[in-house]
Amino acid sequence: MKKLHEEEVLHCIHFDINNTVSKNYYTRWVHNEHTGQWAVGEAEFQYKTNHKKFKGGAIGVCDERGAS
Repeated sequence: MKKLHEEEVLHCIHFDINNTVSKNYYTRWVHNEHTGQWAVGEAEFQYKTNHKKFKGGAIGVCDERGAS
């Protein structure tokens, strides 16, 4: 996944949600301008929380093993 991100094929944003989950969201690189907006809404819906409660986030693939 890191290689695909480095080669600008996939765009990835990851969030740390409620100190328990590190979640990656991927889109094609051509949609990178919209990835954040889509990912925030998706994470809020999936985890029934508000994005203001996210503990962190960044662009790029999460280094954590087992993160999905």
